[in-house]
Amino acid sequence: MCHFGEIKKEAVAVEANLTATAALLVANLRLEPKVLEVAERRRKHNALPLSTAITDKQEDIADTFSDLKLIPHPIKVKEAIWIWH
Repeated sequence: MCHFGEIKKEAVAVEANLTATAALLVANLRLEPKVLEVAERRRKHNALPLSTAITDKQEDIADTFSDLKLIPHPIKVKEAIWIWH
């Protein structure tokens, strides 16, 4: 089982190695390394547990997507997320 502290350590490692992180993404995203490096520098890599406010907002979005038939079936976000212990 992965612990939240380990994920936070990985986030710190990514922040410390943005060029290497961008290089890892090149093959999958098929973008130029310099473009990905700029994107990684702009991105926040901190890891935080999901709050009720966040999951409630995600549920609103999921419900809207379901109502618009953009997804094949409704999603219950609170059933789909990973609960930290």
